[in-house]
Amino acid sequence: SQAIRLNASAYKAINNIGLIYMEEGELRYAISEFERAIGISPDFYKPYLNRGIAYMRIGMNEKALEDMDMAAALNPAEPLVYYNRGLIFERKTELNRAVEELTTAIKLAPSVALFYKERGKVYIWMQQHRLAELDYSKAIELNPGDAEMWFRRSMARVTRNNLKGGLQDAIMARQLGYPVEEEYIKGLT
Repeated sequence: SQAIRLNASAYKAINNIGLIYMEEGELRYAISEFERAIGISPDFYKPYLNRGIAYMRIGMNEKALEDMDMAAALNPAEPLVYYNRGLIFERKTELNRAVEELTTAIKLAPSVALFYKERGKVYIWMQQHRLAELDYSKAIELNPGDAEMWFRRSMARVTRNNLKGGLQDAIMARQLGYPVEEEYIKGLT
């Protein structure tokens, strides 16, 4: 039992070293450390999740997806797995799959504004502006200080011909520090 505790400690330490490399942008070194952590404890999901993120950052989407699949198999209740799978499918322009994955992340963690923000972005790409507006509204409800969300909702509202709502959101975004162009605001008045 002491050997198991040592393995768990070693895996966590090596995983954390990989996270430091990833934060510093040293993705190849990060991947190597995550592989070491997996070699010690192949039943823990975090090194797969983290290696998948590193693979995604270097554009190796298929390898990233394989790692996210393994992380999901090991811990199907981890919302970050589905959030990152959503990002991978966005990059692959498989937008319906991206929405599915992000929706799963939201079901698992309904109070994370970032998940709504990302799904709203996908809905914009899909020309589903009403759904994007709803997600941006929820993201604002959860994190009202996110200036970018106010501006994104402004654009979604303008696309839906709600100029008054778009103007109000653009003004709020500017008050919160988002660089809203004066021409954009004038075009709404």
